[in-house]
Amino acid sequence: MIAYLIKFTLCSGLFLLVYKLLLEREKMHRFNRWYLLLGIIFSAWVPSFTVTTPAEDIPVLIMGTAHESVAVAVAAPVTRTGGFSTALIPWLIVLSVSAFLLVRLVRNLLLLCGKIRRNPAVAYKGAQVILTEDGLPAHSFLQFIFVDRDEFSSGRIRNEIMQHELAHVRQKHTADILFFEILLVFAWWNPFLYGYGKAIRLNHEFLADDSVLDTSADVKSYQYLLLSGSGKIMRAMLATPFNYSITKKRLIMMTQHTSRGLAIAKAMVVLPLLGISVFFFSSKVSAQQAGGRNALPRIESAKNDAPKSVEEEYAAILAKYGLDTKEGRINFNKNITAADRARLENL
Repeated sequence: MIAYLIKFTLCSGLFLLVYKLLLEREKMHRFNRWYLLLGIIFSAWVPSFTVTTPAEDIPVLIMGTAHESVAVAVAAPVTRTGGFSTALIPWLIVLSVSAFLLVRLVRNLLLLCGKIRRNPAVAYKGAQVILTEDGLPAHSFLQFIFVDRDEFSSGRIRNEIMQHELAHVRQKHTADILFFEILLVFAWWNPFLYGYGKAIRLNHEFLADDSVLDTSADVKSYQYLLLSGSGKIMRAMLATPFNYSITKKRLIMMTQHTSRGLAIAKAMVVLPLLGISVFFFSSKVSAQQAGGRNALPRIESAKNDAPKSVEEEYAAILAKYGLDTKEGRINFNKNITAADRARLENL
C-alpha cells in the first residue's frame, strides 16, 4: 500500500511538472483541461497496473538421502501479533482528515443548495440566474449563476460578466471541481493535488475568457473591466466565481496565440510521458509470481547425496534471512540479496 501511495504521488508530480513547463503557457486550453483531469486519473491507476516479467529461477537444494529428501522452503516467516498496533496510528490520522474533508464538502454542497432554494431564479440563455442579497460577486455552480439582485435588476451587471459565467455553466466546469474535491477527500496527503486544483481553476478562467472574447473583439475593454473590479474577491470551494483578482497569466493569455503545429507537437509529448510513467511506476511481477504465490520452480540443483558442507552453507544462508529449511516447499522471495541468491544457485 505504501508503495502505491508513493508511486501515485510521484507520477502525479511528473504530469504536473510537464504541464507547468510545456503546456500552461500555450493557448490550447481544451486539451489542457483533459490533460489535467486524465493525468490525475492515470497517475492513480498506473501504480496498480501490473507488468509481467520473465520468471526468475530459485534454486532448490534436495537435502538428505534418497529416502529422506526435503525440498528447502524459500519463504518469509509469518508473524502474528495481537492487540492495538502503533502502525495503525498514521492510517487513523489519514482517515480522520478524510472524514473532516468529506463533512466539509457535504456542508458546502448543502449551503449552495440552500442558497438556490431560498432565492428567486430567472431563466437566462439555458441557465438559471439566482438573485441573491449577499453582495458577493457573480459566481456559478452547475447550471446556476448567482448574482446580486439589485445589480441585476438595475442592469449594472455588464454583459461580459454574464457571458463569462455562462461559459462556466455551458462547459460544465463544476463537474471538474467536484471531481477534484472528491479526489482530495481520499488523497489529501498528495501535495501535488493542490497544484492541480489551482491549474484546473486557472484553466477554467482561460476557457471562460476565450468564450467572452469570441463574442467581442474588444480585448482591452474586457481587460479594463476585470481590472476595475480587482478588489472584489470571492473564495468559494465549489462555486466558480467571476475572478476579479486578475493575474499576469490571464492578462497575457488573452492576447496569446499558439500555432496549430506547435500545439500538436506539444500534445505529442504525452505519448512518451505515458510510456515513462508505465515503466517507472507500474507494478512488476515475474511470470512465476503471476502464476500464484505458491508456484514451485522445480529446479533440483544438487544430488541427494550432497556433501554435508554444502548442506550446512546452504542452510546458513537461508537462516540469515530467518527461513526454515524444513517446510518442504518453495515460494518466490525477493528479500534475498543478489550475491546470496547466486551462491545458492552455485550450491
